[in-house]
Amino acid sequence: MLKKVLILAKELNEVHFTVLTSILLSENAGQDCKLPASLPLNTLVAAMRRSRNGDKALLDTLDSTIVNEQVQFENNVESIVLEQLYPYWANIEDTAYLEFNDCTEQCKEEYATGGEDKVQLVNGQWVSVYDSRFSDTYEVFEGKIYKRAFGPLHHRKRTKKAKRMKLANIPFRVQYSDYREYAEEYWGFKRKEGADAYGFYTNPNTEFDWFQIGGRWPDRFLVKADCRDVFSGDLSFFLGDEPAEAAPDGYCWVTGARKKDIAWDLMKELFIQRERETFLSCEKWYQSGKLPSDRHDLSITEKGITSWGKLIYDKGQTLEEHLRSKALSEEYRYPLTTYAVLDDGVWNDLYEMKCVSEDNGNGNNQLWHQVVEKYIASLPEEAMLVSLDCHI
Repeated sequence: MLKKVLILAKELNEVHFTVLTSILLSENAGQDCKLPASLPLNTLVAAMRRSRNGDKALLDTLDSTIVNEQVQFENNVESIVLEQLYPYWANIEDTAYLEFNDCTEQCKEEYATGGEDKVQLVNGQWVSVYDSRFSDTYEVFEGKIYKRAFGPLHHRKRTKKAKRMKLANIPFRVQYSDYREYAEEYWGFKRKEGADAYGFYTNPNTEFDWFQIGGRWPDRFLVKADCRDVFSGDLSFFLGDEPAEAAPDGYCWVTGARKKDIAWDLMKELFIQRERETFLSCEKWYQSGKLPSDRHDLSITEKGITSWGKLIYDKGQTLEEHLRSKALSEEYRYPLTTYAVLDDGVWNDLYEMKCVSEDNGNGNNQLWHQVVEKYIASLPEEAMLVSLDCHI
């Protein structure tokens, strides 16, 4: 699993991706207090997001009863989501989810035949050539010790102090009493419980190493401004200075909401409008061969136009085909794209479905869009959809 995600990250030139999950809350888990007219949902969401990044100034001005209820609701949602994600976390410590990678034979061979380049400093102490006490000022070049960045030209130089130092390859069997000590001290390996074996533990089902609910994609669901059961979402620090995405009057963008409360039709309408504008602008730029001077992310290629290396305009597609590739054609009810879904605790993604091509990561979009469409359609109306920003 980990290898799969690392390969995908390399192909897509990114390590962040969206994951869609859903949770079922108990009947009494909803929020009772209605928002007063003086407190728009957009204000509450903005205050919650800022507070998660340490700025509680706006939150402290709001009704404490409303705020406390919102905080408790979001804490409940987050704890359930974390429980769902736990089996796929790279840093998990529960051995029930881990497998042991045995490096005993490697350690035995290295201990018997290998060694480490070390330097004897002028004070008589032996340290590794990678030790900062040596490497910050000196370096080894062609078997000799030099002072790095010497003089105004910053060339390496064989200074008097450098000449006084000694360089040697010290066998591991001289430094350590046996391969066991070598494994633990040099590599930091652990001994397998109940066995004379050394290595490390990993989660074979790893899909991410950390996540945020929201993160780089906080505005995923559109709800009416009087909706109460919402998750405001964390804001990635990359978005700290960017204005929030404007919502139509009477609506608010959130990171999590019940399926029944999401304005799917309006979302689709807005997304179609946005993609149509993008397509027509890119078509014009491609035909003229000129890009806007302020769009440094764009490049014209043989296939069309890319943004940060990802194809956003395919010269061979019509507008209708482009919208279909974005799950915005008539056959799709739910205008939502994502890299992965957690369906009843089971991870499924573009890579698992073989929907990723090796050139630009797009692959068979339609097959994956259908998977996401069926997943959302299968959920009860009370289910709460939550969007995650995962990193690997």
